[in-house]
Amino acid sequence: MKVLFTSSGRRVELISFFKKEGFITFVVDSDPTAPSLYTADKSFIVPRVVDNSEKYIKSLLKICRIEQIDVVIPLIDPELTVLAKAASRFSDIGTKILLSSNQSVMVASDKYETYRFFKSIGLPVPQTLLLGERKITEPDIKKLFPAVLKPRYGSSGKGILECSSIDCFRFYYPQLNTYDYVLQEKVYGEEITIDLFGDGKGNLISAVQRKRLKVRGGEVERGITVKYPRLFEDAAKFAKSFKPFGAVNIQCFYNVEKNEGFYTEINARFGGGYPLAYHAGANFPKYIKELLSNNLSRGRQIGDDYEEGLVMARYDMAVYKHKKELLNFDESSI
Repeated sequence: MKVLFTSSGRRVELISFFKKEGFITFVVDSDPTAPSLYTADKSFIVPRVVDNSEKYIKSLLKICRIEQIDVVIPLIDPELTVLAKAASRFSDIGTKILLSSNQSVMVASDKYETYRFFKSIGLPVPQTLLLGERKITEPDIKKLFPAVLKPRYGSSGKGILECSSIDCFRFYYPQLNTYDYVLQEKVYGEEITIDLFGDGKGNLISAVQRKRLKVRGGEVERGITVKYPRLFEDAAKFAKSFKPFGAVNIQCFYNVEKNEGFYTEINARFGGGYPLAYHAGANFPKYIKELLSNNLSRGRQIGDDYEEGLVMARYDMAVYKHKKELLNFDESSI
């Protein structure tokens, strides 16, 4: 089976799992120094999706048609809505985009809609205000502190500002485009990410809970797998409504005393910390093969496919190439 990873960047370890599971791996990126380009079976340079989305899609379609790609796996947030809207164009040439529906992807990409979605399905959420709404009053805002300011369409933890008081908020407020920010009540507890795998019809195939121990640049650097029964129940409830197709993850702060998670994020793609889930036993590449061949097994209990208490402690590695070996390398563009 041929798999194409888009905007593959540093996701070398993820690609190695697919190689191990028998996939032929293809990757694309706009940056010729992206290390993943030099670890896959075949690689391509493509335009940046944020510069010209139609040109980006046409480049991917051409590659998929020529290479007869079976499945495309997107890896960064800015391309998800673009690819979700173009999914039918890929299916017309026999390529499946491993991505949830356009409606679900839109919910995940918008922090305010994420809050509304979790609330609508009965999962606990921190109180969240969309700053650009006219009906919000100062008393409403004062109730939230301590709070967190988040870009409404942000990702990877970029642009998040902590506000301990109303005075702190008043300092930041004039500097913001208020329609692009939400103000969210700060919640406390163990920071848990749940890697989910779904069949696109609301059925949950796998749910792996991992606790963040240390984060760098918005991505988990150290973590440990855990198993809280309540969070498995929440994951099934989430999957029933969101209908994930393939890999997604949700994030919460788990309050041990209250035995509940306060949900804050949805990432409609493979999370950066998925390697911990794989090493713990949750073989998403295998599930992808089964899903695409209509042979997905559903007999096991959710949570039984991974080991509890496995710790991940990441460190940096590098790929070394002479500039003559790089794809379409132009030093002036870096």
